[in-house]
Amino acid sequence: MKSKIDSVFYRAEIYFSAYKLMALGLIIALVSIFMLIQTSDYVQAGGLNVVDNAAFAPRLIYTVLLILGILIFIQELLRNKALRKEILNSAVAKETVAGNQKSLIVLGSILLFILLMTQIGFILSSIIYLISNMIIMNSKASRNVKMYAIIAVIVAVVVYFCFKEFIYVNLPIGALFKAVLGR
Repeated sequence: MKSKIDSVFYRAEIYFSAYKLMALGLIIALVSIFMLIQTSDYVQAGGLNVVDNAAFAPRLIYTVLLILGILIFIQELLRNKALRKEILNSAVAKETVAGNQKSLIVLGSILLFILLMTQIGFILSSIIYLISNMIIMNSKASRNVKMYAIIAVIVAVVVYFCFKEFIYVNLPIGALFKAVLGR
């Protein structure tokens, strides 16, 4: 069963590797078109030339982005057929799959960090987040959980202190501690 799951994930990674830049080019082009349409609502001042208009800079930027998005899409479309066949037989692709699995796990831990921050507060959720990511990113042979815990506690407390004392931003203490403290 595990080999079937790995095979499915491997094939999905192949297609992701082959099509990710095409998708990026398409997204950039579509967002640029949408933003160009939005610039039509900008106020036009009478008597000004094209450069003095408020819409000139955004239109220039979005036009350049549109052109670049189309170029990325076309370049990847032309390169895609040969690349996909090469990737299927490549040993590098298997390492990429393992790296992308770690990336997906880290992305999930970021989402969990955001959800936990409101429940248990910034400090505890940061400690959990930092320890888990240090464990994920290091190999089993080089893991030192005690050191990770020490680093995570120091970093979380220092960041909380800096935000509170220097930037004057109160980070969440969490619903759990609000109930305990009666706030």
